[in-house]
Amino acid sequence: SFAVGLAGSGIMGGCFSFLCGDSGGVPRRQIDVAKHGFELAFGKSPTHYGAAPGRIEVLGNHTDYNEGYILSAAIDKFCVIAARRTEDNAGVMVSSEGRFERVTAQMNDIQKGYDTQSWANYIKGVLVELQQRGVELGGFEMYVH
Repeated sequence: SFAVGLAGSGIMGGCFSFLCGDSGGVPRRQIDVAKHGFELAFGKSPTHYGAAPGRIEVLGNHTDYNEGYILSAAIDKFCVIAARRTEDNAGVMVSSEGRFERVTAQMNDIQKGYDTQSWANYIKGVLVELQQRGVELGGFEMYVH
């Protein structure tokens, strides 16, 4: 999915406005829910936000990652994250789905979770790919809504 915006909270409005209007098309309520969920999960305020639109696939479902053709379109549903960096080496992820399941991964030993059915595998997979491309990752706390 195309990331609509990722910015520090002080410039979030400017980033979203620059890209797509007041909130980048992301309903303000979803941003507020992600912020509130982060505060409940971690006891602090997030410093960064990100959002990506959902999509529908009209043709070619599940062929895009097999080098096939698809016809897809963004829809008005979004995945929104609220996050902040931490000083340790752990990535702690909490989702609004699954009763606030907390998943922790050490940044120096992230494993793609082929043996589990956790939602966090989507995030871990991205982190592994970033590391394989030489990106140094630090600790973070993330709430996914």
